[in-house]
Amino acid sequence: ILGPMINPAQPGYQLLGVYSKKLVSKLSNSLHQSGTKGGFVIHGCVEGHSTINGVDELTSCGQNIAQGFGRNLSKVETNFSPEQFGFTQSPIEDLSGGDLNQNLDLMNQILSGTAPSGLTNSILMNTALAFLTTGRTQDLHEGVDLGKQLLQDGIVKKWLSQTTTFFA
Repeated sequence: ILGPMINPAQPGYQLLGVYSKKLVSKLSNSLHQSGTKGGFVIHGCVEGHSTINGVDELTSCGQNIAQGFGRNLSKVETNFSPEQFGFTQSPIEDLSGGDLNQNLDLMNQILSGTAPSGLTNSILMNTALAFLTTGRTQDLHEGVDLGKQLLQDGIVKKWLSQTTTFFA
């Protein structure tokens, strides 16, 4: 939780996921006071699952809580549903990962368009909110469309390959 507050890179925009919905408002207010240009603190709720209280990202598995700061300032928490992004609710199992090889396989499925729909939709939801946060898009649907286009055109795969080469 402290990391984003003391990040020496001081990013202008942040999409910060938190594990507890109790932290959304507190961190959003702190980031607003820090002078960050804009962003959202988010918490994903998981519907109908007794052992998972929530996750630190937007998901297509239920309602999500967010509060904006900086240019995205909102005085109260906002709820985001998968439907607001053009998706239906997905089972939490769509987000399941595994060991390194399973996760690499999932990443390749995402890049090739064959991943479980709930996983891809959750990624697109986070992408759409990030694009909206920075002003790259004007609304969530435009952000989803841009995210889909970047995946379909192979731009994400190319960027990931370049990043891997750089750090290898």
